[in-house]
Amino acid sequence: MARELSSAHLSMYKPKGKLFVLFKTITADPELSFEIRIHDEVIVYYNKKAILTVTKGNKIKPLSEKYYKQGEGPTVDISNPAVWKSAKEIEKYLKEAKLIAYRHSMKREFQLQQNISMGNHDCANRFLAIDMEWQFAQEIIPKRDRIKKTIIDLVIVDLTPNALGVNDIYLAEVKLGTEALKGDSGLQGHVNSTSIIANSPYACQGLIDDVKSILAQKHELGIITGELPELHLAQKPKMLFILGHRGTQERKELEDEMYKLKIPTGLDEPIVMYQDTLIRL
Repeated sequence: MARELSSAHLSMYKPKGKLFVLFKTITADPELSFEIRIHDEVIVYYNKKAILTVTKGNKIKPLSEKYYKQGEGPTVDISNPAVWKSAKEIEKYLKEAKLIAYRHSMKREFQLQQNISMGNHDCANRFLAIDMEWQFAQEIIPKRDRIKKTIIDLVIVDLTPNALGVNDIYLAEVKLGTEALKGDSGLQGHVNSTSIIANSPYACQGLIDDVKSILAQKHELGIITGELPELHLAQKPKMLFILGHRGTQERKELEDEMYKLKIPTGLDEPIVMYQDTLIRL
């Protein structure tokens, strides 16, 4: 069950489609991610939070009430088709929804993840960010073959073929600083979860199918730009850590944690990219 949109749904985001103004407003905002999901759905994320969902039949679900509970939600009814024609009203909804989501919880790590995704949507680059918050859809998989549910920060494809002539798919985990490096959300926990995916033929095929469909449709919509190269996708994913640090001390602590990792059988040694997030003028 690949993450892809029906032709009717996809056409809604094109110049003559009912959701074109909404689409252009969303994609013009560098804080938002437009992600294609199963069941002919789109989810728009702000810092890992779904601030609106377009379901099958082009119905729009707004920001969940769980983010504001007894407080006030957005004043704009984004589910009203009349609003979809007004960039001003859409912008107002997005601004309000983002503020509510920000007040609920905010981590700089989420911002780093978003910036990496937005910075790698051009086929002229070596790496292409295909999807954010990817999860293997297992509804049609026999129960005996299902695996533990895991959400991947970013799915990234290397457009430069490796020594075997294939394009590696990376399941990327983004971390900032030394917070939350232990337990299930820590480095070893993510290695173990990625190993389960890499050793599942169903998950590997599902990932390849998703990469192909998402890449084609995001390119068609102009989210991914440039000329698509011919790809020969690897049959198993590799793991990539993108570790943001603020200065040499945090980098050293992150490097020390990486040395402690135990790599399960069937998973290649993770690739590590260190990203200095300090801004030097």
